[in-house]
Amino acid sequence: MLTGRADLDCERGSPISWASVTFTMSQPYRLGLIQRHLTGRLRPERLRFPAMPAEEHITQATYDRLSAELLDLRTRGRIDLADRIERAREHGDLKENAEYHAAKDDKAKMEQRIVRLATLLERAVILPDDASSSDTVVTGSTVTIRYVGDDPDEVEQYLIGSIEERHGDVNVVSPTAPLGEALIGAAVGDTVTYAAPRGELQVEVVAID
Repeated sequence: MLTGRADLDCERGSPISWASVTFTMSQPYRLGLIQRHLTGRLRPERLRFPAMPAEEHITQATYDRLSAELLDLRTRGRIDLADRIERAREHGDLKENAEYHAAKDDKAKMEQRIVRLATLLERAVILPDDASSSDTVVTGSTVTIRYVGDDPDEVEQYLIGSIEERHGDVNVVSPTAPLGEALIGAAVGDTVTYAAPRGELQVEVVAID
């Protein structure tokens, strides 16, 4: 279910800029929308996406890494894909040209990533270096929790923050999601309650890293 949407006011074929981060529509459909926009075959009012959080809390290291990725995609990435598409055109009938369609799909995915990065960096709030050393859960904390009623050794670990901060196999939960929001401010030993699709759940904070 969509939680909100941002309407675009853009000229045909112009760069896309919208406030979005999580797309709930299917991957092929949203890629098709972007691809049709890039070729000037989509009316601007058709591009509507869920609203993005007002802020994205990330570390300075992540900000620098994402900035470098964005620059690379806007330069080398676009040039390389333009060359791929042009070479694929030379193979004949575009309707039956698998290489051409694969390149166009990759182009749409890259443009989606560019929009995601650009919007995130515009809304980025840099976390302080000592954010993860707090005695209570803050954005940037890695939290070990146990669901009330589970066995003592059945624990789960979550990073509270942006998906771009993910490392290893640690799950990520947004600080604005029900679980993340409930955990913010909690200390080791605290039990918090949050609303889940099937009703309220309680979790105990086992550790904060």
